[in-house]
Amino acid sequence: MQDLSLYRKTHWAMVLTRTNLFVLMGLLLVSTLLWVPEHKAPNMTIAILVLLPLVLILPWILKKNTRAHIWLCFMLLGYFLNVVPQLFIPQYGLMPYLELVVLITLFVSAMLFARWQHRLNR
Repeated sequence: MQDLSLYRKTHWAMVLTRTNLFVLMGLLLVSTLLWVPEHKAPNMTIAILVLLPLVLILPWILKKNTRAHIWLCFMLLGYFLNVVPQLFIPQYGLMPYLELVVLITLFVSAMLFARWQHRLNR
């Protein structure tokens, strides 16, 4: 019975992780190419550099690799450090707040998936 509950939690954490990862990638793409603050210009090079780490880890996330989820949590800390100062600059509008909510949700879901998947594998 415990394994069934753990399996369900792991499944929903995986679904939430995948969904939030794609949402984050979309938000980062939009924030660097479409809804750019007034003092900046859209830049494809920055968009590629920002998305590259997430795209590189994506195949292992889709394969439900526990270590990839752990590494994703470490990578998200860099994105978090980038978005927090933007919260205090009015020109960025609401985009940093959306990114922050998605980042926190993605971090927690990836961390819980890694923990629960490790328990299932034991």
